[in-house]
This record gives sequence, C-alpha cells and structure tokens, in this order.
Amino acid sequence: MNPRNIVFALAAAPLVAAAAQKPAAPAKPAAPAKGEFAAAERDSSGGTVMDGTAARVDAAVITIGDVMAEIRNNPRWRAGVNLADRKEFAEMYRRVVRHLVERKLILKAADEAKMDLQEWVVDSRVQEIVRDHFGGDVNRLNQTLAEAKTTFGDWRRTVREDMVVAAMRYRKIEQNVSASPGAMRAEYEANPGRYAVPPSVTLSVILLAPGKDAKPPAERAGDLLKQLAAGADFAKLARENSADTRAAQGGLWENVNPKDYFLPEIVAHIDALKPGETSKRPLVFGRYAVIVRKISQKDGGRRSFADAYADIEANVRNAERERLYNEWIDALKRASFVRMYDLPAERMRLKN
Repeated sequence: MNPRNIVFALAAAPLVAAAAQKPAAPAKPAAPAKGEFAAAERDSSGGTVMDGTAARVDAAVITIGDVMAEIRNNPRWRAGVNLADRKEFAEMYRRVVRHLVERKLILKAADEAKMDLQEWVVDSRVQEIVRDHFGGDVNRLNQTLAEAKTTFGDWRRTVREDMVVAAMRYRKIEQNVSASPGAMRAEYEANPGRYAVPPSVTLSVILLAPGKDAKPPAERAGDLLKQLAAGADFAKLARENSADTRAAQGGLWENVNPKDYFLPEIVAHIDALKPGETSKRPLVFGRYAVIVRKISQKDGGRRSFADAYADIEANVRNAERERLYNEWIDALKRASFVRMYDLPAERMRLKN
C-alpha cells in the first residue's frame, strides 16, 4: 500500500471547528503572475537552465522530482494515460503541476489566514489511518514508509497539509455551494441529453460455444431452432445449452440497452427483431452462434424533472463547486508569483 494513497478524502466540516482563525496580517504586494506555462529558461549560451524546477510559487519551488513522485504515488493521474506517448505524458505532467501549484497556493492562503490546525487533530487522523489500514500496527506503517523511502515526519506533514487543504476548500467552496430552483430548471432545459432514458429491451439469449459436442455451434443452433419451432421452452434450452452468463436464468436479459452488453453484430441482430420474434436463423460469429428471442421493447425518452431531481441537483452543485474553485484559485494566482515550466522532452519518462 502506498503511504500517499492511504490519506483518504476527509469530511472537511469537522476540521473547520478545529481550525481557529486569527486576524490576518496585511498581505505584502505580490509580483505579477506570469503565463501559466513558460518555456524552460535559458542561459546566455543558449543551454536550458531547469535545475529540476517544475514550477515556482513565490519563493517556493516545486521540483520535477516532486511531480514525478506525485505521478508514481497516485494512480489516478496515470489512469488512461499511455506513458510511452510523449504528448499524453506531457499533458498528464501539466495537470499534476497545476495540482501541486494549486495546493501550494491553498496552503499559502491558509497560512495567511492564520489557520491553526491543532496537532491533536492531526494525531487523531494518523491514529485513524493506522487503525483502519494497518490493523493498528505502527510498525507496519513504518515498514511501508521505509519501502517508499519516506520518513514518518514527511508523511505526517502530508497528512496535515491534506487536512488543511480540505478545511480551506470547505470554508471557501463547500459551504457556499447551492443549487437554486432556477439554476436546476435551467440545467434541465439546457442539457436534455443528460436526463435521457435510453431504449431498452427484454430478451432471452442462447449462446453456443465450441465444446466436446462433435457438432459445431452453428449446426447445434440450427437443431435448437427446430426444437423451438416445435414448441420447446426457450428458457429450458438456454439452461441446458447456453454458455451465456445468464444461462441459469434461462438466458433472460431484462430491460437492458443491448449496446451496453453485446457485440455490435449481436446488437444489429437484436434490432432487426420485433417484440415476440425469435431468430429465424442463428447469428454466427467466429466459433460461436447465438439465438435471440426479443420479448419486449421500450422506446427511449426523457426523465421528468421530478424523476431526475437528484441528478439535476448534483450536476448544478458540481458546476457551482467548479466555478467557485476556479475563481478562488485565479484570485490566489493573481496575488502570487506563479510560473510553471514545460518538461524537457528527454525527461518524459517515469523511473522505477
């Protein structure tokens, strides 16, 4: 278990009570913010002067090593990314740099606001992590930290910073998020596709796969179709012959969108059937054969406002949360010196 990954999202509300505010000191005039990403600085000889710097936030430096460690320790950054593709790697790298810069800005804002997170609160969270994820054994935590080449002090500081960031986000964002009736109605009218109900069908399937039977699946399917034409029970034949995952249920697939479960050729086969019809001939693909009976079909439509209320509210709140967060971060950037550097092409790789 990676020590960075055991710091889970916190419920920020209880933290605010422990974060006693003190009067904020007047802020010093800040240097003007620069462009979001800059080309690597160059010395007079034309050589690149990076010194491992990924970004600067006032006097604080985020190193390339910091960024790579974040990428290694948090699988969410790598999800769906082809690390061998330089363009995808560079885009991922920029996302992580922005994340770390925003984290620095929030921690700076917390410091300027004189937010005091009492140490007993941090100790309580550390004990909770040890109890829930290491069976209450501190030695197991220390072993995990040692394997990750991280000290307990550094890890505890990360836990503390995560709690501060969560508390600041709650104070500036979460407690100000709302979903007014007007905003919800506007969301519902502007995005009908989000609240659409896809068409669905109820059908029974017999999937015949290669097996010990001397007959190939296509020939066996032909035999079953003859039995069905003579009045045999579809569900009984499915339980006895089908290799489908629903064979025990008689091959029944109830109220499903075929596109979510079946190959395109099977979907086309299903679409060609009318409710109550059974395949006139088996669909053969590769070494398999399929027989389908379409029982019923429901057309797609749009959920009513009342039925979709919870989803509409969540979407409005998420949009408002994102807007407030972006406005807050933009304000923090304007009050700070922020500069982010592109990663040199030769460093677009992760070391083990």
